[in-house]
Amino acid sequence: MRVAINRVRLLEQLSRTVRFVSSNEHVRVLECVYIEASADRISIIGGEGTTFFMTEMHTEHVQIQQSGRVAVQAKLLADIVRKMQENEIILYNEETNDRLTVTTPSARSTFMLQLLPADEYPLPERMEEKTLFTIHGGYLKAAIRQTLFAIQKKEQMPTLTGVKMEVQNNTLTMIGCDRYRMGKVKQTLKSESSAASNGNCSWPGHKRA
Repeated sequence: MRVAINRVRLLEQLSRTVRFVSSNEHVRVLECVYIEASADRISIIGGEGTTFFMTEMHTEHVQIQQSGRVAVQAKLLADIVRKMQENEIILYNEETNDRLTVTTPSARSTFMLQLLPADEYPLPERMEEKTLFTIHGGYLKAAIRQTLFAIQKKEQMPTLTGVKMEVQNNTLTMIGCDRYRMGKVKQTLKSESSAASNGNCSWPGHKRA
């Protein structure tokens, strides 16, 4: 993998992703951020096993010279990028070694970070883009607050730590339940795509972006 990225934009994406990465002594790869460079974009993923944050940068913001994927310690990479001075950051890794080189065009600042096997990173399932809708941010926050109290706090039953979201007839319905309490909210959507006339998903209610 070899890519050149604007430092400010990379730091912005890493800072958002690192918020979802936590120390995990049992699964060390979850302390990493997963970076994949394809033909037209870079995907950055971070999470703690049940909750993941995914972001992408397309070719208008990044130069992809060679595709590839790596798993590198998230907070360390973010700290290094934050302290570098030049506007452009170059990330590259040779297939023959297990290190990611972080440098600048002038090579004044160069760091080499130990990689973990990218194949071991537990990538979340990508949701099919069938349920697309637009809702006012304040209404969504209010709906989350009104269902969050009813979710299961213990992770022995992961399904109950989430909130069910259903989109139908231009209405978003959110339900949280821990088997003893239930919170249910309905919000009218600003818009709903024709492909999303009926869809549902869930998200882990114990994590907030």
